[in-house]
Amino acid sequence: MQTALQIKDGRNNCQHSQACLDHYLVLVPRSGINDVARRAIPLIETALEADGPYKIEDVLSELHSGEAQLWLVMEADDVKAIVVTVLNQHPNSKTCLLWLCAGSKRESWVHLIKNIETWAKLQNCDAMVMRGRPGWERVLKDYDKTKIILQKKLR
Repeated sequence: MQTALQIKDGRNNCQHSQACLDHYLVLVPRSGINDVARRAIPLIETALEADGPYKIEDVLSELHSGEAQLWLVMEADDVKAIVVTVLNQHPNSKTCLLWLCAGSKRESWVHLIKNIETWAKLQNCDAMVMRGRPGWERVLKDYDKTKIILQKKLR
């Protein structure tokens, strides 16, 4: 698999040392999306179950256009988790949204999000934003709750 960025550091934030040593992060280039889609789609669909209006076709379109970025958490040749990010330019700032996250044994790879934060700084982002289930608040302890999303289904 051709990758633009492969990161194996950031382990010092992990609570489970051997599991952390076995995991690494890969930023998939736009040209490589089709190569990894078969392995990433089930995890993207899992993340979408909690994200409402988006379908897998929407995410793939965003990834192919470059509007979103696909990160794979790997253990050897196995995809253990995915993170989909979106860079958002605002009038006075730029943010990196952790849009979709899904995978198994989160405690063994969540420390790798620090590497996405480093990448976001290199993209001139001023802040990271996480949109997800309430449980992420316990996991990303160095993130502040700045707002909530309320939703009411109409159909």
